[in-house]
Amino acid sequence: MSVLDSEYPKAESGRPFLPEENKEFVKLFNEQKFRPRTGILKVWFEYSTNMFFQPIQAKDKITFTNKEGIKETGTKIRFRNGFCHEVLISVDIQEIVKASGRIIRILDGIVYEKNFKTPPYRDYILILRDLRNKYKREDGFHKPEIYDTDTDSLYISSSNWDTLNESGLVSENDYCKGKNDYGDGGIIYGLYLAPKVKYNIILTSDGILKEKKTFKGYSNDKIAVEDYIQLASGHDVTNEFKKPWEKSFTNGVVIPKDDDKQMKVFRSYLTLVKRKAPGDVGSMISII
Repeated sequence: MSVLDSEYPKAESGRPFLPEENKEFVKLFNEQKFRPRTGILKVWFEYSTNMFFQPIQAKDKITFTNKEGIKETGTKIRFRNGFCHEVLISVDIQEIVKASGRIIRILDGIVYEKNFKTPPYRDYILILRDLRNKYKREDGFHKPEIYDTDTDSLYISSSNWDTLNESGLVSENDYCKGKNDYGDGGIIYGLYLAPKVKYNIILTSDGILKEKKTFKGYSNDKIAVEDYIQLASGHDVTNEFKKPWEKSFTNGVVIPKDDDKQMKVFRSYLTLVKRKAPGDVGSMISII
């Protein structure tokens, strides 16, 4: 995702904040004129006194009575007006000012003097979009040239890897470039059940078979190939997970105990949420 009117700082342009810059930077923030410079700064500031929601919360250890009437100790997030200090990015500092808050002092941090002229991911995203459209025009979804397109991922024939590679858009180490998560091997079997729900068997260049699994919302230590097959067969998948943190205005955030569990059900029709219904040959194309 790239937002054209946002700043994307260059890491190499970063430098330490200088104490003598405090007065100038505080004035720029309070007048909302700090952009296009960016930074990560430790600041003292005041919230607006009429805010209902606040971007930074104060966390306290408290003893409270739970739903079963038993006293226990947990973490509570309080929403406070008034003075606060926190490490924030410059965008969040500016949002505090927009909400009628005030920056008091900058203590330390990092300032970035230069930004990318264009969003660093833009060209990569445009290339991927063009490739997706090309495969659709050429009926690539019904041919072995492509396995699947999933959100920000593209599963293509290895013969097409050169298109991205020669354009300088992929690298194992460079910042803001695509990564090859499958090495020099190839996918010999794949189940693509929904965005971020997929199962692949990879044949490496050494002739070794490996699994590559993704199941968003599912604990890594619980994922099994049987779960994918069950979903693909039209059956729901149920498993037990730790309870999430609970949030409320009265008790703040309560962290459950390790033995507090809940059941999650993943429906077999979840693939229809972001994909078109199957075509005549069973193809399900992602909705962009």
